[in-house]
Amino acid sequence: DLFDSQAADDFTVPAGQTWQVTEVDVLAEYDSDGPAASFHVYFYQNGAGDLPGMLVASRLENPYTGNSDFVITLTEAVTLPAGHYWVSVQARQDITQAGFWLWHNRTVQSNSGAAWQNPGNGFGTGCVVWVRKTACAQLEQSAPDQVFRLIGTSGGGTPTPTPTSTATST
Repeated sequence: DLFDSQAADDFTVPAGQTWQVTEVDVLAEYDSDGPAASFHVYFYQNGAGDLPGMLVASRLENPYTGNSDFVITLTEAVTLPAGHYWVSVQARQDITQAGFWLWHNRTVQSNSGAAWQNPGNGFGTGCVVWVRKTACAQLEQSAPDQVFRLIGTSGGGTPTPTPTSTATST
């Protein structure tokens, strides 16, 4: 609807690694009501202007636990090879019945600053495509990033050999 909006923050999968993301944890809060029915999680490639670009994967209606430290279990793992990506977490929560869900801001910036969009312009910001969240004046945001953690496994790279003992004659 008009109020559907998304924040996104970026991260890097190091060269030589492949990540299997199975969970996304975020610090957030409800403005008043809640709870969210579930969460949508989107992964984007880095795009023009260091903003979210092409959609890589989406996991819709993911279950979660928590009410300030949200642990979102992805319905299917997302595989990401080395590169620069964005993660967007969106509460499935109808504003008229359940209020807002607010992803906590982070004052320390890592990589590019977080992005935000409200395609239906329900909040009247004019930020209907991805923009740096601090550049969307109506949001009055000064903290450049979001708080999140990706959980899963990593693979690739060259394993480090482990030395083994050799027999000595006696």
